[in-house]
Amino acid sequence: MRCFAAVEVSSPDVRQALVRACDELRRALGADAGLVKWVRPDQFHFTLRFFGELGPTEVEAAAQALRRAAAGTAPFPLAVAGLGAFPSARNPRVIWAGTGEGREPLVALARRLEDELAAAGFGREERPFQPHLT
Repeated sequence: MRCFAAVEVSSPDVRQALVRACDELRRALGADAGLVKWVRPDQFHFTLRFFGELGPTEVEAAAQALRRAAAGTAPFPLAVAGLGAFPSARNPRVIWAGTGEGREPLVALARRLEDELAAAGFGREERPFQPHLT
């Protein structure tokens, strides 16, 4: 099963603002908008860790690590700031938004998750965590 850990965008107001921003981006991209993999509004999220393919035992171990990492984490505001594209703005496939307010607690959560995953036998992510919304 292809898996990742993420923080969902739960606020309907924020989702609607993101939908409007995506609509504006589609208009600005014109014909190139079809090249982008657009995420449905109910799936907007901040990725904490991408796993790729995991078996059932690994899924359960990752879920337990995520529960331990998130335990005691109080809700925190998270603001979107800045836009970018993968692999590049000239050749967009995925549009992403960065974080403003709330970046620090999100980074701390990702660090705790990385530590819990390492303790559970998962390899550490080699790239530094760059919080972004897709």
